[in-house]
Amino acid sequence: MISENAQRFIRACLTTSCNFLQLVPYTWDADKKRLAPASRNRLVIYNIQVCIHTICLVFTIVRFRYLFSAENVPVRTYMLHIIWSVAHLLSTIVYYQQKMKREEIMWFVIALLDYIEKDPGQHFRIFL
Repeated sequence: MISENAQRFIRACLTTSCNFLQLVPYTWDADKKRLAPASRNRLVIYNIQVCIHTICLVFTIVRFRYLFSAENVPVRTYMLHIIWSVAHLLSTIVYYQQKMKREEIMWFVIALLDYIEKDPGQHFRIFL
């Protein structure tokens, strides 16, 4: 069992990412302290974020491509473009992976929440 402060921190992170920032396609139910499937409006906002991120990835890759044809470009600029391209690529992969396996991820997070709220002696009973 982790401390009560750590559990509160985890719940605060889930509340912030689900309800306020809408970074994940779930809603946080504060009464049950569990994730729930998102409403249609939240899914629309989430899909808009995925589209924006994909457009940013394409824009960054195109800009990086044109950087190779330029002359006298500092190395820092190349490194910055590589970092931005990798960051956009990874976040786009995560968004699309989350889109495909939304239900499985939600149940996995719920199982993890159950796991951290149990007593230390009961942890191995989950797997038996």
